[in-house]
Parts: sequence; structure tokens; C-alpha cells
Amino acid sequence: MGTAADRNRSSMQKLKELIIYISGKFESEPAAGDTKLNKILFFSDYVAFGKFGETITGENYTKQEFGPVCQRLLIARKEMIPKDVVVIRRPTIDGLQTRTIPKREANLTIFDGEQIAIVDEICELFRRDDAKTISEFSHKFQGWRKTRTGDVIPMETFFLPAEQRSEVSDHELAVLKELEKTYGRHPASGEAS
Repeated sequence: MGTAADRNRSSMQKLKELIIYISGKFESEPAAGDTKLNKILFFSDYVAFGKFGETITGENYTKQEFGPVCQRLLIARKEMIPKDVVVIRRPTIDGLQTRTIPKREANLTIFDGEQIAIVDEICELFRRDDAKTISEFSHKFQGWRKTRTGDVIPMETFFLPAEQRSEVSDHELAVLKELEKTYGRHPASGEAS
């Protein structure tokens, strides 16, 4: 099992490799900044927790205004500059966008195939969504709704009973149905299929 320090290093390494992997998948898409990266990391870990009882990265996510945020994303990325990634900040209509551009391929040997399959599926489910859309969607998840701003979102909220879905748009409902088809429950509602 290893020491806490070993688990912390492993978690950070997995986070770094997923930052590279996800950023590489969205490198040519202009809407893929930090907001989208954070949400894809969160959704991947949240779904993995629901399926396996543990997250892929071992990281914590806090509730922030624009949705779940990986606590150590900025630390990980800072450690990766300039060898592994380049960070670009550019103005957009909505403000300043920060993007991570990988300088190498991700080392996927530290993950199992099921973990990467979840990440790939989450990337595809949200490929067409911009930062605002994916951020608003993340607010539908029980973990985000039931946590105070600044606090860590407990992954166990995946298993909470269903609540009203009146806030969910048709597109969001389609994404939830796709997740349910694959994983057997709606992560936003906690409802088993």
C-alpha cells in the first residue's frame, strides 16, 4: 500500500499525466482552458469513484464559483513548466483564458485501461461544450450542490438518492443518460438505473 508520502507522489504523478493527456486531446479546440480541464478531471474522478470506489488521480476537488476545482492543479502544472507543458493566457470574450499545451505525450502506463476509458468517454461527452456550459453542468452534480464554497467535495455524494432534475437541460440530460448507459447511474442525481 505504501506510505502517505508515496500515495501523495503517485497521486501527483497521475494528475500531471492526466493534465498532459486531456490537454493534448483538446489542444486544437479554442474552448479548452482551465475550466474545462478542471471539470473533465473532476467528472473522470467522480465517475471512477462511482464505478470502482476510488478516484483515478486520488486528488481532492473544492467547490468554487465556476464548479469543482482540483486542489493541486496549479501546483502540478507549475512543476511541469517548462519541460512538460507550456501555459498560454489569452483574452476571450468572457475574460482571460488559461490553456495548458503539452510538450510531450502522456505516460499512460501508470493507469489501467478502465481508467483511461473513463477519461476518454468524459472527454468525448463534453468535447463540444465551452467552459460556461461545462461549468454550469457541473453545478448540477450533488457533490457540488451539497458542499460549501471552498470545501472539499466528498466523492461519496455520487451515491446520494435522486433529487429533482428540473434544472437539467436537454443536452445535459443526454449526457447524463449516456453516463447512466455506461456506468449504471446518473452522477448528477445519484439515481441507480
